[in-house]
Amino acid sequence: MEDSRVMASEILRSFEIHVFSKIGKLPHDEVILHVWLALIEDVAKRTPSIGARILTYSKRAHKWAVRRGIQWAGCE
Repeated sequence: MEDSRVMASEILRSFEIHVFSKIGKLPHDEVILHVWLALIEDVAKRTPSIGARILTYSKRAHKWAVRRGIQWAGCE
């Protein structure tokens, strides 16, 4: 269980540094695919493993929310 907590904190920190600072205040529906691609490609150029982590976990979060019909903050 300790390993999953460490991994979760690493994932969150990656998002805080690379995602939330760039697009964190935008509503989900306003962030088009090209914005995500540019963000992930930029990160992957510098640190490929972090780029892969962001891609993997952003896709998981999106699929999870879509399956549950979650309304995103800022979307009406």
